[in-house]
Parts: sequence; C-alpha cells; structure tokens
Amino acid sequence: MRFQWIVDYIVKWPTYLKYQLRIAKRPYFITFNLTDTCNSRCIMCNFWKNKKRHDEITVQEIKELLQQDVMKDLNVIALTGGEIFMRPDIPEIIDAIYDTTGVKPHFGTNGLFPSKLDQLIATRAHKIAGVMVSVDGIGEVHDRIRGKGTFEITMKTIRMLKEKYNMTPTINMTLSKQNYKTLIETHDYFKDYVFTYKIAKKSKLHFGDNMDMDFELEEEQIKHVLEDAKKITDKNLYDVFLDDWALHGKRPNPCYAGITQAVVNQDGTIQPCIHKPAFGNIRTESVTDLWKSDKAKTFRKTHKTCQDCYERCTVETFGIDLPLWVIKAKIKKYQENKKTKQEQIEKGTHPYV
Repeated sequence: MRFQWIVDYIVKWPTYLKYQLRIAKRPYFITFNLTDTCNSRCIMCNFWKNKKRHDEITVQEIKELLQQDVMKDLNVIALTGGEIFMRPDIPEIIDAIYDTTGVKPHFGTNGLFPSKLDQLIATRAHKIAGVMVSVDGIGEVHDRIRGKGTFEITMKTIRMLKEKYNMTPTINMTLSKQNYKTLIETHDYFKDYVFTYKIAKKSKLHFGDNMDMDFELEEEQIKHVLEDAKKITDKNLYDVFLDDWALHGKRPNPCYAGITQAVVNQDGTIQPCIHKPAFGNIRTESVTDLWKSDKAKTFRKTHKTCQDCYERCTVETFGIDLPLWVIKAKIKKYQENKKTKQEQIEKGTHPYV
C-alpha cells in the first residue's frame, strides 16, 4: 500500500506526541557501542589504535540494563563500535537483547569478519533486524581509506549476505577528502543494495577522538558532493537534507537525543548522543535514576534546538516527525526542480524553449 506509512503513523501518533512534547519517560531507541577496538585502519577514525579490548560491558550487564523499567519501551536497538566482531560474544549479546526485549537489533560492520558474520546469520537470522556494511569506494579507493585488501574481503561479506541468505545489507559510504569524487561511481556499483552516504565528522568523544586527523571536506568539496548527489534519485530522507547540514549547519527537524534515544558505551558510560558528554555510568548507578537525573534533564532543556551534528541516529527518529519530514522533502524537491528549470531556460537548453 503506497500510503501505508500514513496509517502506521496515525496509529502510533499518541506515542509520538509524547516525544514531540518531550514528556515521554522512556527512550525507544538505544545504541550500544560494544567495543572501542577495530581491525580496520580508517583514515577518519582512531579506534584501530586501541590494541586491546578492555573493560567492555558484559552480556549479563546488557541483559540487566534492558530489564530495567526505563527500557521497557525500546523498539529499536543498534549495535556498533569500533568493530563489533572484535568481540567473540556477539552471538550471546544478540540472544540477550532479543530474548529480553523481543527487539531484533540491527548492527554495522566493516565486513572484515565474513566467517563470524556467516555463523551469526546461520544461527540467528531470526533475531536480527538488519546489517549495515561500511564501503568507502570501489577497489583501491576503499583500500586507501580502510586498509590494503579490505575491499575484497568486504565484498565477500556483502555477496554472502545477498546470495547465501537473501539479505540485502545497507551500504554506508562515509565521504572524506580521499573519496568524495567517487560518490556516483560507488552508488552505481551498489545499485542492487540499499545505499546511503554521510559526510565524515570530527569528534572529541567518538571515533577514538579523531580531532587531529585530516579528512574533513572543505566547502568547495562539499559543494562538489552535493552536485553529484543531485544525480541520485533514490535518496532516503537522511540524504535529502544532508546539504542543509553540510553547508548551513541546520537540521531539518529537532534532535531528540536524550529523549528518544541513549548511547551506552563499552565502559558502561551512558550518553544522550555520541558527541555529547556522558551523564553517568550504568555500572555504578541505576539507568532509571540516570535517565531521571538532573544532568539528563538539564541536557534536554539546553539542547532542544541542537544543530551540532547530523548523524545516522537521526534516521531512527524520523518516525516522530515523519509527515513533516516528507512535506519538507517534497517542497525541497519542488524548489530544486524549479531552479533547474529556470537555469535551463536561461541557458536555452530547456526542451520547451
């Protein structure tokens, strides 16, 4: 049904309204950063420099967290890192999440552990919502960013998901100085998959503190990306508004960090989002108390109109303001088409001139 999303939204609207009014008592989306180690030497991240796994929250701690009252409304759970398959207990983590909450988690991976992923899908496909694989270009472009030989291994993983398990992973491209000219080529290469892209960002509190690394796009490079992006017609809502953020630092709708969502890190610290300081640690305090704490309340008040980032977690909160997102997207498309038509008329290239 073409407009099924409207029906779904109407059904869920009473719940969404609580979040819009910022009176909801529980988050519905949580991200677990399960490890701060990684086997991919990405030029925009420092996680790979952490040689040892340490102090990672255990399966039991995750289970106990999810059993607390404040987590009873969860319906979206994401697993990320670092690279999650650096941990040997990912199957048990999947079990703990699904068996405790009934929610199928989705996760991101660099695709460099095809055997581990194969075994996980073979035994727990019914407990997994989806897989996102990071690809930052084709062949040598990807290898320059993530390490020699990584593209071939990652493609083995992607083909395995598609051909062996009939799963269509999301392909996520992170744009930096090293690959921004290859957006269209990469998009076309993965035309049979769900493709999305974002612009790499520096962060003191995430990506292993990558503030000293040289990868962020400059304004002219961003404009180049956005010109190419006009050729991509199957954008998701996130990509439609990426230029608003990239050029003007404006999100199309409010951020609900600390209201709809929380981030729990490998050391037990809990953040409203990956770029903001933690307001406590689940190992030393009840997550219910932390969620109701003065620090959490203060964050919600001071960040109602936060424009500091435009991360993937934004996608998970589209549902709250979905009609507004769709309306804005259609207006934006209309304005772009009108501008293109006017430019063609002025150049004498419009078909009706």
